[in-house]
Amino acid sequence: MGKRVALPVMFVLASACSGGSPAVGRSTSTPSTSPPSTLSPSATTSPTVSPIVHQLTYVVIETSTQGQYTERVRSFAQISGAGIERTLRLRLTGRRLLHLKRAGQYTIESYRRACSSTCRQLHHPKDTCTTTFAAMGQVIHLEIDVTPGLGCTITLL
Repeated sequence: MGKRVALPVMFVLASACSGGSPAVGRSTSTPSTSPPSTLSPSATTSPTVSPIVHQLTYVVIETSTQGQYTERVRSFAQISGAGIERTLRLRLTGRRLLHLKRAGQYTIESYRRACSSTCRQLHHPKDTCTTTFAAMGQVIHLEIDVTPGLGCTITLL
């Protein structure tokens, strides 16, 4: 069988920090001659506290309609506040549960939109009403009473 010859292991050391060209050589470690780095107070970062308070609030939306519409309608509620904006489709009569994960002041606007037989195109909003409420980790009950053609009211129960 043949003899094994030991070859020195060569590899390229990239000097990316100094911006120099790569050097070819044996693997050796040399102590650093640069002074240890120190951090100035302006360079350190402290953990930041989020200004958003996370508290789960349950919102129960109860909708009732006093009378009937002469055309098909879709009922909606738009909730905005604490960095969110959501539009919910509601039943004309019934209950809907919503989870809000951020504490804060919210605005709810309720409205109806008439539509043709397939409801692919919705008309302008009508029978609108708006109120505000604070969400701070409790259960909130909102009652939306709609009278077709006369508007609506939102009551915080």
